[in-house]
Amino acid sequence: MSMNCRKKLASVLFLCGLSFFMSGCKDEDKNSGEGGGNDQPVAFVIPKAEDVVMYEANPRVFAETNSLKAIEARLDDIKSLGVNVLWIMPIYTHGVEKYKGSPYCIKNYTAIDAEYGTMDDLKSLVSSAHNKGMAVLMDWVANHTSWDNVWIEEHKDWYTQDSEGNILPPIAAWSDVADLNYDNAEMRQAMIDAMKFWITEAGVDGFRCDAADYVPIDFWQDAVSQLRTVKNDILMLAEGNKADYFSAGFNMDFGWTFYGYLNSVYNEKSKSGNNYPACQLASSMNSRLAALTADHRTLFFTTNHDKSADEKTDVLLFNGNRGAMSAFVIVTTFAGSPLIYSSQETGHKDKFSFFTYYNLNWDENPEITAEYQKLMSIYTASDIFRNKYMTAYPKDKVNADIFYYVHDNGKQNVLVLVNVRNAEATFTVPAEFQGISYRNMMGGEDITLAESLTMPAYQYYILEKK
Repeated sequence: MSMNCRKKLASVLFLCGLSFFMSGCKDEDKNSGEGGGNDQPVAFVIPKAEDVVMYEANPRVFAETNSLKAIEARLDDIKSLGVNVLWIMPIYTHGVEKYKGSPYCIKNYTAIDAEYGTMDDLKSLVSSAHNKGMAVLMDWVANHTSWDNVWIEEHKDWYTQDSEGNILPPIAAWSDVADLNYDNAEMRQAMIDAMKFWITEAGVDGFRCDAADYVPIDFWQDAVSQLRTVKNDILMLAEGNKADYFSAGFNMDFGWTFYGYLNSVYNEKSKSGNNYPACQLASSMNSRLAALTADHRTLFFTTNHDKSADEKTDVLLFNGNRGAMSAFVIVTTFAGSPLIYSSQETGHKDKFSFFTYYNLNWDENPEITAEYQKLMSIYTASDIFRNKYMTAYPKDKVNADIFYYVHDNGKQNVLVLVNVRNAEATFTVPAEFQGISYRNMMGGEDITLAESLTMPAYQYYILEKK
């Protein structure tokens, strides 16, 4: 229930490379049963924000019932994507009164709905994730509750009311939920106590905070402060873009803005009728990226549960799997922390609602899954793709169709090239890159750049300087 969305918001070289890495993707990453495999436990540390690779698990694509067990059974598949943080969409007991099917309609903040499983199932999932080096975030819905939440009967003053004492929804479109009154100090503390419950009872490692912009920033500051007295290294993600989230204690915010820029560059035209230049992605984000630190990052994505339900999946938005993959390369290697939504690694095209169970075919496009795995193995192999090592080129109008940037950490130098158009484009190679020999990190072949490079539609290269 994103505030942003619900409120309105292969060239020959590539084919050779794809064949190369596909040959290395065998059965060793497959599950061996419930619990996600028999690998030995690893040392578990909640990652810093700059190291996060997050996976959004929609329980309703894993199983119609007992989905917590089903998620646990797929942990090796999730881990194979380089994931070190698992975000689980709401699993709390949902309401019945005015219920439309949304898991963001919470009846009881400290109980798990039978649809998903039990507390023991959650504890097992958290333990198994920790053993595989993954932190677990719960999805927290602080702005509103269901209409049959026990709080309404016992504490009507905890809710926003009109002049006649009628409890109100946050906005008209969200008629299945009741708006909480953040002028009430007792309600605030009850909310924080409920968050503490999941840390102490289930061992979770933090929260993704839904519709965070709708909740006063001073509440979040108090909540994060209190939660860190229970577990000092929790990871906190705000679904919003307010500048003061980081000062309030959040580690990460949501990349709605960058998502919008990606959509513009890939799909929209300016008033003059021209495509927006690829370099806009750098120029639009420079000041924002300059403010980020190892502990404060923005989560970048090409889709999520809202977009895949209400608007378009990444495959639809970016004009097919090649476009979606090229956009995700930018999301992963530019300067943010990447998010993978459960389904996108399969190359799934059609929209589907998170309001009900969806029978997803996890083997729909194995070549796309393998490409995600290869890309994420490159991303997680070192710290080369961090913002602090990046040089972008925000004013190159000559290469309006090719987005490019360099990462150099003193040990590696990597040039990323992405054709953002659904047509062949030519990269006019800047003098500083001409004559340099690179290794294509996706395919393994060597490339020496001349004065120009022809790139098929949505082609990308991740080139490591030799």
